Amino acid sequence: MPRVQFTYEQVKTKGRAPCARYQHAACYFQTDSRRLLIVHGGRNDDIYNEMKDCALNDLHLLELGMLEWQRVVIFGSLCEQRWAHQMSANGT
Repeated sequence: MPRVQFTYEQVKTKGRAPCARYQHAACYFQTDSRRLLIVHGGRNDDIYNEMKDCALNDLHLLELGMLEWQRVVIFGSLCEQRWAHQMSANGT
């Protein structure tokens, strides 16, 4: 069986990155002109302990072509705070 080797490196991004988190949902989405990593929700223990049983419900995009973070501002009804959830992209 062939052996596969991976290497990892930390990349420098522009913009304001989301706070540290775990048990968030993330997915990849591509259009004709953009490649995006979408990150939603999750849990940050510092925020959780301070707010008493609080999950995150923010939404962030990482534009992979420029390595630039963007926070999505949502108007209207917000989805509930959540962690340990799943997300998928539908469409192109």
